[in-house]
Amino acid sequence: YDRAERIYFGIEEPAEKDMIIDIRRAYELANDGKPPEKIGLQIPYLVLAIIDQIIPEGPGRLNEAIKRLQRTGHIKTIPALEELKIIERLLPKAGYWARKYAPENYRITLQNSVPQEIKAKIDQNQKEFLKQLYALLRTWTEPNSQKLETEIYSLIKQTNIKPQDAYKTLYMILLGKPNGPRIASFILAIGTERVLKLINETIETP
Repeated sequence: YDRAERIYFGIEEPAEKDMIIDIRRAYELANDGKPPEKIGLQIPYLVLAIIDQIIPEGPGRLNEAIKRLQRTGHIKTIPALEELKIIERLLPKAGYWARKYAPENYRITLQNSVPQEIKAKIDQNQKEFLKQLYALLRTWTEPNSQKLETEIYSLIKQTNIKPQDAYKTLYMILLGKPNGPRIASFILAIGTERVLKLINETIETP
């Protein structure tokens, strides 16, 4: 969607120039035939898909989505009214796409607690990594998912664990499956408090 938007407004050209008419038309259809007059916030469609799946149903969903997008750093200022309308329109579309058509790692259901069978499979190297991550997240306040991604990778290199095992461990305790969205943005979108609760449950297991 973001790339189509950039092409629609002439900021970027498609790899195949004869596709430009099709791309512009697809962008118009994605906006219900009423595209905005100027390019809006460039929030990745996958991020919106994740946000839509983790925020509760009911009143205040848009405000909750904005709060989480600010935590991840995708929104840095107070959105204008037109930008709010775009997010409000695209959010449920992205969520619907994720639930119906997205790859498995983008279909998410957060765990309220970590099942015992998952805790039982966590070894000492994994626990040590989780303890280090717990300490990092306890004091994390920056709305910068790229910086958090770098810090998490630094922790992985400091502990005796392979990167794929570290990420799998996190996905298992958060989602109950071995893969998921980009971990740093996902953690900030969920909120560190909930992530800390699930990590704590896991590292406190005898």
